[in-house]
Amino acid sequence: MLRYGFGIQTTSSLIVLGVLACAEYAAYLLDQHPSSETLWYINQEFFRFVGRMSYWNSPLHGLMGHGALLWILALGMAVILAYRLRSRLGIAVISNGCFMVAALVAYQFAVASGAQSVSFKPIFLAMGQGNGITVLVTVGASFLAAMLAHISYLSDTPNSRRAA
Repeated sequence: MLRYGFGIQTTSSLIVLGVLACAEYAAYLLDQHPSSETLWYINQEFFRFVGRMSYWNSPLHGLMGHGALLWILALGMAVILAYRLRSRLGIAVISNGCFMVAALVAYQFAVASGAQSVSFKPIFLAMGQGNGITVLVTVGASFLAAMLAHISYLSDTPNSRRAA
């Protein structure tokens, strides 16, 4: 087992959930204070790619909305609980789920922005600097967590065969 695997997977999953929670909270504040230039800037420059989740034709349409902060907080508590209990399966399932959501959101935003290919360079060019950095951190952290989960299970397989 990797020495820092649980901590990295937990932190990476919390980064993805934190970005989703910040985006949803920024949208909520923007709804309450529509004349705030700062909130408009934050929403458009850093969280525009998350806003595409709420479009009716999005596969993730049901995830964002009125109850989004509740399920994000509940999932964050599940991540922390899985970490405290040292549940490898719980951390692996949540980190893989976070990676799938982050990758699907980034892909959907890139396609909606008019990117003609799915390689990373056109995706980040289409997103702009603020959204590109947010997507890079979100997808990169969730990819790291998902890969650590897979490496963790694969590295323990030969050891368990020898012990049996």
